[in-house]
Amino acid sequence: MKDKELIELAAKAAGYEYLENNGAIVSNGVPMVWNPLLDDGDALRLAVKLHINTRFLFDGCNDQYNEVWAEKGQVWACEDIGMLGFEQLDECAATRRAIVCAAAKIGKAMT
Repeated sequence: MKDKELIELAAKAAGYEYLENNGAIVSNGVPMVWNPLLDDGDALRLAVKLHINTRFLFDGCNDQYNEVWAEKGQVWACEDIGMLGFEQLDECAATRRAIVCAAAKIGKAMT
């Protein structure tokens, strides 16, 4: 999935209207720039809103929650359909991406 599609699906999962032209969302009637792939705060708020747990040690999936783990440059996103692994040099960027991937899976299930 391309980054744009990930962000659109994550916005849908979070209940935001996504404005395709400028990469913004509408929250409480106000358009605002939103990119949880680049912004730690946006990613954290997305994780909180969707109850996505984050851990920093990989020890297997928890079937009751959406979870993401980061471990030495690798991040795992775990949700009910399985686990996705991918590498990033920056652990913060990898964690943000895992959160967005988990949120995008939720958004995709809503279509």
